[in-house]
Amino acid sequence: MNEIEDLTSKAVKLLEDFSGLDVVRQYHELLKAIEEDTRLSSLKKQRESLQSSIRYLRDEKKDEAIKACKEMQIEYDNDPLVINMRQQKEEILKLIEPLTETLL
Repeated sequence: MNEIEDLTSKAVKLLEDFSGLDVVRQYHELLKAIEEDTRLSSLKKQRESLQSSIRYLRDEKKDEAIKACKEMQIEYDNDPLVINMRQQKEEILKLIEPLTETLL
């Protein structure tokens, strides 16, 4: 095996080991749970729909729409599934920080 193949093999092994970590597995489970949660999906779609229509609203309606979007975003962000998913993501980012800092 040449040097490039050896490095590639080690990188693949690292990725497999990383993917098997509990924190990564839990993160993926939370992402799936968020996608399958009908309330969260509906809330996200409503907010996105309202956001895309804001530019067509008259000024007096824009403020109401912006406020409604912010409230929907706060509700979404404060859901326990979303909070837990973001915590898992932060843990994952801390784990890979040494790799991303080296600028390979």
